[in-house]
Amino acid sequence: MTENRENTLATETKARWDRLAIHYGLVESLSEWYLKPFRKILWARAEGRILEAGAGTGLNIGFYPAEARVTAADLSGAMLRKALESSRENKRN
Repeated sequence: MTENRENTLATETKARWDRLAIHYGLVESLSEWYLKPFRKILWARAEGRILEAGAGTGLNIGFYPAEARVTAADLSGAMLRKALESSRENKRN
């Protein structure tokens, strides 16, 4: 019984984030003016191999050092597709 409920919750959560991915850039833009300077500081110090769990639409991708090897993961495939677009725009594959 518990396992079925957990599967249902995971499926519902994934579906919710998949729906939100379409317009999530608008939501992010509201907070990005504040967070962007912190992203620059934080990710400038990253190095080596990076695992970003909950990558969302890939807002951090443009801030990783060029030599970093990044693996992004997210529950939502739609969010990951947005992150992939972002990585291509930032010439990161």
